[in-house]
Amino acid sequence: MWSSGPEGVFRYQWNSKLLLLALFGILPLSAQTTAPLTVTLSGDQLTVRNASSSAITAFGCTVSYPDDPHHGSHIILRDSIVTSIYKVIPPGATQTLREITRKDIGPPVLQFRAAIFEDGTTYGDPEWVQVFLQGRSVFLQALNSGLADLQKATADNMTRDALLQKLTASQNTLVSSVRFTPQTPPPTAGTPEALADRQFVLFADMACKRPARAVYQFLTGNITKFPVRSDGHVVTLADAEQQVTRYLDQQRDGVMHSLPAVASR
Repeated sequence: MWSSGPEGVFRYQWNSKLLLLALFGILPLSAQTTAPLTVTLSGDQLTVRNASSSAITAFGCTVSYPDDPHHGSHIILRDSIVTSIYKVIPPGATQTLREITRKDIGPPVLQFRAAIFEDGTTYGDPEWVQVFLQGRSVFLQALNSGLADLQKATADNMTRDALLQKLTASQNTLVSSVRFTPQTPPPTAGTPEALADRQFVLFADMACKRPARAVYQFLTGNITKFPVRSDGHVVTLADAEQQVTRYLDQQRDGVMHSLPAVASR
């Protein structure tokens, strides 16, 4: 069986209450009378209800624990454009997802951060929206880069080992070039807000690099170990390249359709 493609959820552990209080000060959904979605957490069940006329393609939340002496929390980013195991949430639909929550300390506090809709509109914290949009842009870069690597491998009749070396080099080059670009000027140096801002940029930078790594992990995984076909056909490197190229083309069409998402609700 072919791998289903770049997958995964991004979680990052925070150790700074300051970050949560000073940087992410958007209003909770309950204070938004015209909110296009609602997000609730009950036990380990995260429920998202789409009250919009357009499907939700991505959303982000934080789950924090005020009773934790280390003020730990984690971030949930789900983007159906970048990660195919996540499904869009149609208008009027409700989606319930299982999230790992701590049971050893106080009740968790869920805070919605941002969402992107299929019609190109966005809702929530602009910096969080930018994390999604830049991540999608990096995803597109990685798809284009991967397709170019496969085309060159076919044209040059590369061996599998040579192609794997090429893919590794391309991944390293692309990942090292990715930098999250904040939409607002940084706070004054030396202030608590500046510390929180640096923490956020670190998280955002890692989140934006992740799609590039996922694409190349998918490529190297399928090139390293060829799948076994049910009809007994011996899969060749050329077969693998064709199959992977077809998949990347499909992913590329999807992400290009999703960009740009610029209108805010």
